[in-house]
Amino acid sequence: MLSQIDTRSLEDLRTIKHEQEVLEERLGAMEKKKAEVADQVYLRVRSDYESRREALEASARPLKEQVRVQYSSLRSLLERTRAQVNESELNRQELEFRYSLGEYDQATYTARLKSMDDELEERKRALEEAQKVRLEFISAFRSEAELEQPAAAAQAPVPAPPAESPVTIRGTTKPLNPKDLPMTSDATMMMPPSLPTGKNESTGAALLAPSFDPSATTQRATIPATTVMPQAPAAPQQPSAPQAAPQESSTVVFRPGRLIIQGGPNTGQTVSLSLKPIIVGSDSKAEIKVDGEGVAARHARISVNYLGYSLEDLSGGLGTRVNGKKIARDQLLANDDVVQIGSHRFIFKYP
Repeated sequence: MLSQIDTRSLEDLRTIKHEQEVLEERLGAMEKKKAEVADQVYLRVRSDYESRREALEASARPLKEQVRVQYSSLRSLLERTRAQVNESELNRQELEFRYSLGEYDQATYTARLKSMDDELEERKRALEEAQKVRLEFISAFRSEAELEQPAAAAQAPVPAPPAESPVTIRGTTKPLNPKDLPMTSDATMMMPPSLPTGKNESTGAALLAPSFDPSATTQRATIPATTVMPQAPAAPQQPSAPQAAPQESSTVVFRPGRLIIQGGPNTGQTVSLSLKPIIVGSDSKAEIKVDGEGVAARHARISVNYLGYSLEDLSGGLGTRVNGKKIARDQLLANDDVVQIGSHRFIFKYP
């Protein structure tokens, strides 16, 4: 809720910012008047202003760290509120469409439309208030970019060990294994150099190029994760055999994607994706468990490859939709794609 965002440090920061701007103006004006005074006077005044500027920056530093923490919570709230507004608009459009098809009589349509309009108006007001608070945060900094800088590593709290994190959709809960938890930073994977296939002419041994299995990687929550793929053992070398020039390794950077739930009591909640393939369906062993009409036990699989996140339909004819269109087999997901499984909808976010 917006009332939980602490804005008490903003006024102090704005006061410090104003004093800093005054000092910067005076330091700039000094250069134009430098020739009017003795060097000793110029240096004495400049040293005084610079000392005061450093003192102001030292006073502002802990306040900025506190404000950035609160701003992070505000951004999450804004994202959830935007998702709720979008959901209300889609629900209203669906109601009007059904009414045009003759599904509702005039009285039912009017009553439902009023209820939806009231809900939409309330959510729009909440979004507008959150946007105003966001502007207050920005006004306490030189720019929005400075506000969005990460907190200093030395002052960042040490995170507690991750507990089992459930994914709950419409009252269904499935605990996640710790290795399935999403990473909070980019995962860098060092891939071994490509190896030729075929046979070693001197030994007759088969040479196999290494394969990459995303499901075999492990991840840990709250710390950077680096997975290094071991190189295949080299075949025995004969003294006379020429050695091939080493090939450079390649680096592929993956950023974890997210699914934002649309509809139902969990609207706006985020499900983070990882490098391990995730099953969506009604099966009790599915990583994301959804149920209802038109949902198979293993309905779809979300996996990652070198191009990004891919959605694969496993429903056996029930269908998986992306942006309202049923996919043939699998499809690469793009940012803001709407994934629909049965009556459940998710917005895909990447990165």
